[in-house]
Parts: sequence; structure tokens; C-alpha cells
Amino acid sequence: MNHCLLSFLSLLTSLAAAEPKWSHLSSKNGELPTPGESTQQTGALVADLDRDGVNDFVLSFRQVAPALVWYRRTNNGWERYVIEKDFLTVEAGGAVYDIDGDGDADLVFGGDWQSKEVWWWENPYPKFDPKTAWKRHVIKKDGATQHHDQTFGDFKGAGQPQLAFWNQGAKTIFLADIPADPRQTEPWPCFAMFSGRAGERGDQGKFLYAEGMAAADIDATSAAAHQQSRRARSALASARVAKTPASSTARAIPASGAMWTASAIDTAPAAAGRSGVLRTAVTAS
Repeated sequence: MNHCLLSFLSLLTSLAAAEPKWSHLSSKNGELPTPGESTQQTGALVADLDRDGVNDFVLSFRQVAPALVWYRRTNNGWERYVIEKDFLTVEAGGAVYDIDGDGDADLVFGGDWQSKEVWWWENPYPKFDPKTAWKRHVIKKDGATQHHDQTFGDFKGAGQPQLAFWNQGAKTIFLADIPADPRQTEPWPCFAMFSGRAGERGDQGKFLYAEGMAAADIDATSAAAHQQSRRARSALASARVAKTPASSTARAIPASGAMWTASAIDTAPAAAGRSGVLRTAVTAS
């Protein structure tokens, strides 16, 4: 009994010792470089962009240039690097993945209600310059506007990730394979993996669209599917979940999205003044 008690106390001590100590840093106080003139900072990503084993972060902006700024962690604090020097109406969201396969993390962001485009930025590692922008490539350049959220995952069980992204203007989640030569391919071919209402209730009737996205194996089918050389993955998209059928291995999901159906997670009405509750699941039929 005493041994168990001592072990428990030892565990609590270890957990307490591991508790992180947070410090509040602000550009207002000069502890961080000022990001830019824009007062609308729409997105934030955390990633090790320079491969030094320490996470950095990226902020996206609309309103005025620059559109993307990287805060690089150094021995002396944080340094500001401009990734996108031009004015773009970047929407909230963003994703990180080694798109061109050269061993470093590249970035994806989409345009807001004023833009029909989704872009990716090529990491110039190791040739970084605080004043030299990264090369921007186009993933999507036409169709409907607004692209709030993106994520990478192997939704098709093809052995390598694809890019899933919301297009709120089209009420659609699109799925795109990474091209064999992404630096030379614009735009990327993409297919609708889900279209329709996604449980959105809006903010007092003003913003009637779903937002938010993550990837996960919701129904735990990946182990059994792997035995059949297939994988099932899910895209959590705000109020819904979209799951690839196992039979979709190594082939494109139809543009009609007919293989995806909706089912409820939580149908309770939102409390007064609240929105964005996870409510429905979009799964394979």
C-alpha cells in the first residue's frame, strides 16, 4: 500500500515538474517584431520551417500587405521573415506539408470571400532571407470564393496524402492529389468529396457557412482496411465528418460526391449566442 502511495506521489511530482511555464510576449511591448500594418490577422500555423528542431509560427493577413509573415525562433528571440510580400485576402485556416518532396515544410492557405484562389508557398530552405518572399503557386484559381480551412491526409488510401479544403462559396469540400510535379502544375486537379449543408447555423444569421477542418479515422476502420491494402480516413469539417470509402483506393473520388452521406452527431439546438458546435457527420454510404 505504502509502495503504491509513494509511486502515486512520485507520479504527481513528475507531472507537476513537467508543467510548462508560460510567458506572454507581445509586439505592442516590443517583445516580438511588429507583423505588419494589417489589423486583420486571419490565420496562424505552427511548424518547424527551418529544420532546426524548434517550432516557428506563421501569421496570415488580409486588408494590406504583407499577406504572410514567418516568426522564426532564434537564440536571441524571434525574427520576422516575409513569406508573401504582396496583398492577398487570405482566409483563416492553413496547412503544412512537404508538397514538393524536398524534405522541408511548405505552406497552404486559401483566399477569403473576395478570392477564388488557393495557394501553396515553396519553402526555400536553406536559403532564407527576411526580405525575400517565398515562391507562390496556385492550387485553385476559379470557381466559387472563400476557402476557410485546409488539411492533408491519405483519404484515398493511396499511400500518400492528399489535400482537402473547404470552398464555402460552393458549399463543398474538395480533394486534390498532390501533382507529380507540383512546382510546374497549376491549378491542381480536384474533386468534390462533399457538397451541401454542413450543419451551419451562422452567427445571428450573418455568416451561414460551415468552417473548421481536421483529419482522423473516426470509425476506427483503418486496421481492418489495411489488411485489405486499403485505408479509410475522415475529414472533420466543422459540423460534419467526411469519410472515404475503403473501395476508393488509388482512384479519384467522383466530383458528384455521391459516395458521401450525412449523419447526425449532435442535433441539439445551439445555446443562445453560440454557434460552431460540432453537429453532423458525413460518412461513406
